[in-house]
Amino acid sequence: MEYRNRKKTIIGLVYAVLLCGLGYLIFLSLKAPETCVDGKKNQNETGIDCGGVCGKCIIEPVLEDIRVSEVVSIPGGKDGIYDFSGKVSNPNNDHGASSFTYTFLAKDASGETIFEENGTSFILPKETKYVVEIAMNLPSKPSVVELVIADIQWEKFVEYKEKPNISVYNRVFNRTTSSVEFAEVKGLVANNSEFDFTDVDIVIVLRDDREEIVALHKTDMQTLPSMQQRDFRLIWPDPFVGEVQKIEVQVDTNVYRSDTFIRQYMPNPTELFHRIR
Repeated sequence: MEYRNRKKTIIGLVYAVLLCGLGYLIFLSLKAPETCVDGKKNQNETGIDCGGVCGKCIIEPVLEDIRVSEVVSIPGGKDGIYDFSGKVSNPNNDHGASSFTYTFLAKDASGETIFEENGTSFILPKETKYVVEIAMNLPSKPSVVELVIADIQWEKFVEYKEKPNISVYNRVFNRTTSSVEFAEVKGLVANNSEFDFTDVDIVIVLRDDREEIVALHKTDMQTLPSMQQRDFRLIWPDPFVGEVQKIEVQVDTNVYRSDTFIRQYMPNPTELFHRIR
């Protein structure tokens, strides 16, 4: 009797092992194969779908937002006309923005938005620049103006050290004697870099002896080839208040439209950048 019971136990264990093996084989046949796109950390991966057999894991950079400062509105010379200006700074060392949107929001004393103006711009790594809109027709005088940045399209730079060398020479401010002009700023822009540029923007910021902005202006040049110079002249037809003590000239050229600049510093521009170009 004892022998018979032991035999039954052994046979039962054998059947159990066979059933477990059969169940495991069925499970393997139904289980989805492990891949590098299954959204799981499996195989010998060190991260989800990366590392090991799936190739190197890409560490996403931690980027700081574009910073905004010195947002102002100043009268544009005629009733209801105002100019807006704000400084934007990119604190990142090796990432620039091939595109971002900005919005000036003019608000009244109650905080209600009475006017808004939208635009797009770009910025290089570690760059600080002005964003300016002129001749805005507002329904009333704003109590405050805000500048909001959004939709930043970051681009990684490689071995980038400084922005292209574009210099401004012979800048001068004059009060004119013409009956149709109040003042002018003129000067010379020189592209001392090895890159050819299109869409060159010139922004003029005039300050008084207290460093307050008293006037703004901007224009553009269609092209500025390498090692070339071009004159510029901007005029204010209407009077503005304040004595000009300082002339700031910002030459803002869209390097993201220069093929030679891209090949040197941006080996992997994004799809959006190609559409911009």
